[in-house]
Amino acid sequence: MPGRANVSRHTLVPVSRYRFAVASAWMTTVVLSVGCSHTESSGDASSSSPTARPDDTTPVAAVWAVPQRFLGEWSGTASDGRGGYQIVLTINSGKNAEEMGASVVTERATGVRCERVERLLGAGESDLTLAARSLGGDACANLATVSTVRLLPDGSLTYAVAGGSGAAITGNLRHR
Repeated sequence: MPGRANVSRHTLVPVSRYRFAVASAWMTTVVLSVGCSHTESSGDASSSSPTARPDDTTPVAAVWAVPQRFLGEWSGTASDGRGGYQIVLTINSGKNAEEMGASVVTERATGVRCERVERLLGAGESDLTLAARSLGGDACANLATVSTVRLLPDGSLTYAVAGGSGAAITGNLRHR
């Protein structure tokens, strides 16, 4: 049915006013554009009218690029309300679905370290939504795969990712 999308067991991540990314535990990404429709010729040469395809589940193509002001290495501290973490986030140029960065999350009390490769799920003028792929480490099992960063007026970034206890790990990062 046009205008509806089944996103059960998925997270709907706003990317801009009319675009959303759907992320799941299996890291399948689907881009939804509100107000767009797709038509296709029926394939019959004698027919010139387009045929609507309301049941088409093919994602609408959208290209996001990482804005220049996000590029580089960022570092800072974050907390989940129980403990502190040292965060290093490297953001390289890239487009949607490309691995375009890396993050290292180190628990300050124990020194346990999680290294991850970051893939771009969505980009806005002042925010990025990233999906991580673990490179190993015990701490990685306790982190969600989707994180967000938002550029603040002072030039720093806010960083947020869900922790293993369900509490979000949030903090501020500065450009190195």
